[in-house]
Amino acid sequence: DPRYKEAGDRAMLTVLNHVPEDHLPRIYVDVKNGRTSGALTLGARGDSYYEYLLKQWIQTGATRYRDEYFAAVQSIKDKLVFSSRRGLTYIAEILESQRISHKMDH
Repeated sequence: DPRYKEAGDRAMLTVLNHVPEDHLPRIYVDVKNGRTSGALTLGARGDSYYEYLLKQWIQTGATRYRDEYFAAVQSIKDKLVFSSRRGLTYIAEILESQRISHKMDH
């Protein structure tokens, strides 16, 4: 039923139209306007956006999803990837207060 695809597309485009400059939406989405707020994490509640960008790019071939996915990946590398004193790489979180939390979910 194409109605479900159209509803999903509308929801994703609403979020895409309000993605922050760093291409990393926060974990809460205002259902009225698509703006995001809260922490920035790739853990629980935070990773679905990136998974859906990838899935929608693969399913539709739409370059907007591909471009946003790669822009987000670059921002993740720039803002969230750190190394421990022992040389282990991990993905940190940015709390709602904008403080970096050096822990990794999942």
